[in-house]
Amino acid sequence: MTVKLLPESLVATGVPGVECAGSQSNGTQSDGSRPRELVFLLHGFGGRPVLMSRVARHLLRARFAVCNWTYPTVRRGVSYQAERLREAIAQASAEGSYSCIHFVTHSLGGIVVRHMLCHVPMIGVGRIVMLAPPNSGSHVARVSSMILRRMCPVLQELSDRTSSLVNCLGAPSNVEIGIIAGSGDWVVWQHNTHLASQRDHIVLPGGHLSLPFRRSSAHQIEHFLKHGAFNRRPCS
Repeated sequence: MTVKLLPESLVATGVPGVECAGSQSNGTQSDGSRPRELVFLLHGFGGRPVLMSRVARHLLRARFAVCNWTYPTVRRGVSYQAERLREAIAQASAEGSYSCIHFVTHSLGGIVVRHMLCHVPMIGVGRIVMLAPPNSGSHVARVSSMILRRMCPVLQELSDRTSSLVNCLGAPSNVEIGIIAGSGDWVVWQHNTHLASQRDHIVLPGGHLSLPFRRSSAHQIEHFLKHGAFNRRPCS
């Protein structure tokens, strides 16, 4: 698996095939100052990197290095994806120098990161922002798994049944986690997004698929990555 850090301008213009970006290939600032913080973006079930493109552009403007990571979500389970993510992080770390690595995830992506960190604790992890994560499962996944059990085994893992993977999986320790739920999300209920170890939780306007595209989400993600809490001050 190849993870490449390419010029910021290529991502900004949407050149096909570009998934990771930073102004310098080794992760340093253009003026030679200390390495930047790297953010791994993970889309959700059935998604593609384009679904996280608005978040990617916003974080690039905020001077983060960004890797908009893609992975096949339908026919592979969470543990397989978590191992592939670990390999991608190892390669990105070997190819560049970063002060820490953050994660911003949507839906299934949050479970993949959660699984990876629970089974392989990592040094240098900064903060995690999860958008609409099915931390206690999804009723939609439970119903869908009855029909698509063999085609999409991951749906059983995301089910809201008490015996599902998400409900048996622990929570990462020694990492600050912020969770954003959507007020109009009918795929993952708000109460199912919570995690025992969460640092902060906020509900924003939007549905399950629209959260990554909303301006308010991007601003709250940036604020949590920088400060470890969401911004609840009223806009002036």
